[in-house]
Amino acid sequence: MFDFGASWERARAGDAEARELVYGQVYTEARRLAQARWSVDELITPEQSRAIIDKVGERVSGELALEETLEFIAYAASVMRGVICDLSETRRKLKKRREFGEMRLATPLLEVEPAADVEVLDHLIDQLQDLDPLARAIVEMRLYADLSVDEIAVALHQQPEPVERRWTEARTLLQDALGAG
Repeated sequence: MFDFGASWERARAGDAEARELVYGQVYTEARRLAQARWSVDELITPEQSRAIIDKVGERVSGELALEETLEFIAYAASVMRGVICDLSETRRKLKKRREFGEMRLATPLLEVEPAADVEVLDHLIDQLQDLDPLARAIVEMRLYADLSVDEIAVALHQQPEPVERRWTEARTLLQDALGAG
């Protein structure tokens, strides 16, 4: 039987094998829940994504301390981004056979109309990784886990002010690239 708690602790300590095990568990459960939620819907919101992360956390992680819970949610935000992008790619392939639109991330955090195309946003976040890996993590936590700046600061062991500054800078870059700036 898979012991999530022990694997999570090892992953937090830097064990790459444990991190892969945790990723597999979280990804599998998140994808299952996301497929049920977004089988028809085209719009995704951070709140919906966070609700799935919370359900995954309940199912795989059990009881964690607040700081560990925020670290888990921060980690799961990255996993959720992958799940959403995979579902978007699957939808795009199915679109050739049926009537499916592109999946879009609808959030007031990015002032983009219409909502941001999931795959375009994913590509921009990958580019952000090259510029500022911490900003990429902050964006994932805001957009895919609906965490507040204060929660992100706790998860990253940072002060809220630099997290807020990086979020503002990253959001401006994304909005400009998406044509909303």
